[in-house]
Amino acid sequence: MARVPAVQTQSAPAGSAIYLRCFPYDMWSMNGHRWALCDYARQLGLPEPAVFCDNGVRAGSPLPRFEGLAEKEPPEYRRCR
Repeated sequence: MARVPAVQTQSAPAGSAIYLRCFPYDMWSMNGHRWALCDYARQLGLPEPAVFCDNGVRAGSPLPRFEGLAEKEPPEYRRCR
């Protein structure tokens, strides 16, 4: 009987996600950070990351984008380009 591997690997690289939070509100939506992290993902050969951003939200408040990331909901994200 042939043995089946317990873990199967995928040929495509895994995706990645970026989480950004800034308080007070950042009118540029942390574009510099987002672009730098997206560029780094490209350098690593990863697909374009999903971006989750809680802009203008205090750490002690509900963090809807972070919660979506933590719950692995389908991301509503902005493209890095």
